[in-house]
Amino acid sequence: MSETKIETSQENLAREVCLFAAEELREDRMNLNQARELTETVASNLRLVETEQDALKLIKELARDQEYMAGLEPRVYMNAVAAEDERLTDLVREFTVEFLPQNPMLAAEITEAATKDGADVEKLMGQFPEFRQFVLNKDAKRRSIRSN
Repeated sequence: MSETKIETSQENLAREVCLFAAEELREDRMNLNQARELTETVASNLRLVETEQDALKLIKELARDQEYMAGLEPRVYMNAVAAEDERLTDLVREFTVEFLPQNPMLAAEITEAATKDGADVEKLMGQFPEFRQFVLNKDAKRRSIRSN
């Protein structure tokens, strides 16, 4: 994942946590110590967040110990869903651009499958071996770039 996307995921989580804490404080559902603990804990774990899915996992883990954080999970979940939809759109677009000249039928099939309800990257990878290989190659390139 590019540094920009990682930073965006981290910024999205930090923003959601701050907005959540402010709202909870305003509504007297959280005290200042809880808000401080929440923001410090999330800030100290931001380096673990590379994707919106990572952010959701972190919040779920933290919410197990702190029940006042339960309301944060749905907000982070919506960000994760939106990010996954964006990832699907980006991958299908890139695949289509690359494969349309050599295999227009396949590009059309994948585009159509991606527009159906419940479509996600994993399902398309299972359904279309060419798309699976394309995604795996993109992920390998991303990891290679990050390790350099």
